[in-house]
Amino acid sequence: LDRLEIELLKGETVLENKEFLEDTDMKSLENKSLEATFIPTTEDTGKALVCQAKLHMDEMEFEPKQRQSTQTLYVNVAPRDT
Repeated sequence: LDRLEIELLKGETVLENKEFLEDTDMKSLENKSLEATFIPTTEDTGKALVCQAKLHMDEMEFEPKQRQSTQTLYVNVAPRDT
């Protein structure tokens, strides 16, 4: 691969983005990952967390070049003034 790009999004907001540039002569497989830490609030309930990976290989035409995984947030808050 030439370049792998991973984005972590909360709703439409990008939390983290990283590009992995690789040596095209490399023959072994590697796992790639990206982490982001945030503190959810009650306003985040119902928003989507998305991990999106894009593979940039111009010389080869295949689909899909992009994959994503989505998880909806449900924020539970302890009751106050009981």
